[in-house]
Amino acid sequence: MEFDIFFSISQTPDSSGYKPSEREMFSNFLDQAEKADELGFGVGWVAQ
Repeated sequence: MEFDIFFSISQTPDSSGYKPSEREMFSNFLDQAEKADELGFGVGWVAQ
């Protein structure tokens, strides 16, 4: 069985009010996508 993963990239502030920079936001996304690949996810979907 293969699994896909869905990513939703946003700069929404967290509960403490912290809002990541665009650089940090995309860096986090790329780190997560790389980890998903290492874990064997077949496809990564990204919201527009």
